[in-house]
Amino acid sequence: MKKRMLVIAAAVTATMMMTCPVMADDFKVGICNYVDDASLNQIVDNIQSRLEEIGEEKGVTFDVSYDNCNADASVMEQIISDFQADNVDLMVGVATPVAMRMQSATEGTDTPVVFSAVSDPVGSGLVDSLEAPGANITGTSDYLDTSSIMKLIQAQNPDVKKIGLLYDVGQDSSTTAIQEAKDYLDKEGIEIPFPQRTLHIVQQKEG
Repeated sequence: MKKRMLVIAAAVTATMMMTCPVMADDFKVGICNYVDDASLNQIVDNIQSRLEEIGEEKGVTFDVSYDNCNADASVMEQIISDFQADNVDLMVGVATPVAMRMQSATEGTDTPVVFSAVSDPVGSGLVDSLEAPGANITGTSDYLDTSSIMKLIQAQNPDVKKIGLLYDVGQDSSTTAIQEAKDYLDKEGIEIPFPQRTLHIVQQKEG
């Protein structure tokens, strides 16, 4: 996790240096978190801590504005609008929904976006590829290798016959990982119980 945070902070710094060849004394950074979650909060805390360290090393100041939309699309919209009104030099989106909205909000502008905690940046349309993101966006992925997880389950229990998959159908980041898990289980002849019931439960929760 710490290594990932360093990568994100480095991406933030490198992105601003590329967009501002002559380093200014102050940079405005807008960070939006998707929900109040321990792992996501840790990402935010480490980004802020690392930016302070980089600021001291480079002799610059990062004026960081932070907010949490608590999975509310209208609140997220307002936060991003506030960042734009404040003319931030960079936006950081933590989790796929925030990153996607920042991407669309900054399209056609010079404001770069750095994302984190995005499971499938290619599948969600955030980047063209992991090697060449394209546009004015970059970041880190917490891609879930579901096939490896299934193999671990089989190693622990070679006679496993059924494996349940619980996921949020409203999250684009779930699509690739779950499909890969389904493909693997189909190939191995392992049953996925109650797929429609799982979908129904998630939809009820969202409603």
